[in-house]
Amino acid sequence: MRKICLVVVWLSICCLSLFAKGEKEGKVSFSLEEAKEYALKNSYILKNSNADVLAAKKKVWETTAQGLPQVDASGSYTYMLKIPSALEQFANLGSLIGNDEEGEGSENGSTINTDDIRYTATMDIKVTQLIFSGPYLVGLQASKTYRNISELMKTKNTHDVLESVTNSYVLVLVAEENKKILQTTLKNLKLTLQEVKAMYKEGFVEDTEVDQLRLSVQNVENSLSMLIRQEEIAERLLKFQIGMDITSPMDLTDNLDDLIDGMKIASMMDRQFDVTSNINYKLIDNQEKIAKLNLKLKRTEYLPTLAAFYNHQENFNDKAFNMNPSDLVGVSVTMPIFSSGMRKSKVNQAKIEYQKAKIDKQKATQGLILEYQQAKTEYLTSWDKYKNDKGSMELGKRIYDKTLIKYKEGVSSSLDLTQTQNQYLEAQGSYFNSVMELFKSSNKLEKVLRKN
Repeated sequence: MRKICLVVVWLSICCLSLFAKGEKEGKVSFSLEEAKEYALKNSYILKNSNADVLAAKKKVWETTAQGLPQVDASGSYTYMLKIPSALEQFANLGSLIGNDEEGEGSENGSTINTDDIRYTATMDIKVTQLIFSGPYLVGLQASKTYRNISELMKTKNTHDVLESVTNSYVLVLVAEENKKILQTTLKNLKLTLQEVKAMYKEGFVEDTEVDQLRLSVQNVENSLSMLIRQEEIAERLLKFQIGMDITSPMDLTDNLDDLIDGMKIASMMDRQFDVTSNINYKLIDNQEKIAKLNLKLKRTEYLPTLAAFYNHQENFNDKAFNMNPSDLVGVSVTMPIFSSGMRKSKVNQAKIEYQKAKIDKQKATQGLILEYQQAKTEYLTSWDKYKNDKGSMELGKRIYDKTLIKYKEGVSSSLDLTQTQNQYLEAQGSYFNSVMELFKSSNKLEKVLRKN
């Protein structure tokens, strides 16, 4: 019995260990780079972008296939409820021809029965080959251009996703760091409140001192509760952006200081901006190509269309009346002649759209140069603000810590403590806002400079 109990205990311990291990392994840890890699594979936006690229490739083949041989087959069966009199007379004439002078059947014994010509069963096979078509040639070029646009849109979406993932990752880290500071502040305030309560019982301080500290504790508790909810939302947002189940546990391994230290502001400033390598420029350039192809398409409406065909018909009732030849080969030509100026109007409209596309390209070029200069300025400004706000937060913390010591020694009042605490928390808020702005401006500049 004792051995059985030991076995049960041992199994229970093993099960608990495995359960705890499963709990630990179920939590996924991400560095910033790992989160980006995960997003590249699992992002909902990028999955759809991949599908769009694949669909565009299929569209290119669809357009290409229109100029390749086309084979169609069709079959028909007809039955005449009433034979026309002319066709019946023809059948009777055939019967007379098929009999000899004695009225006997001919050597082959064939006679025409009207029931034999009541039905017709045929199958047609038609092969066509496009020889020349202006719209086809232009459409083939346009489909390839649309495929390029879908690939560029995938690249643009990739840039946007990586930027969003970085911002959300940093937002979670900011919330975590801010939460730690508030928790430490709250802990110190609660200890001070307990000490002041004890002093109040001994009659060394007034009740307003206790109430003032209680109010400060409540304010920090409210801020901390709000921050915890914000952290949860930010974490769910990050999971959503990388394509992860928002209910799954996640842990972030990077910290703010390491990420900020990894920023190389000098190298970022030294990078040259090539507007033709920007993804938005490439998109607008392809839009100009589409407008130009549309102009070519309208002009091809003046050109003829040439196609060849072969048609074979198989008749399954040899006795049926059929005047159609079994095999046909031919060439068809369609020549536009007169459209009352409609084609010319289409060409003129396409010219206007093409000119507008060229102007949009010039506008986009200048806009991208301006965007780069603004992003560069914002990055430098946010870097300076970050350093100033970091110094202000550190200074505010030192003032608060000294004021707290003075308050415990009875040298400083509760009003002084509250003021220095508010200054510290305000400086802390400014610091974390500047951290977010620093990463946003850095990501914006990186996206403008990125070449692929």
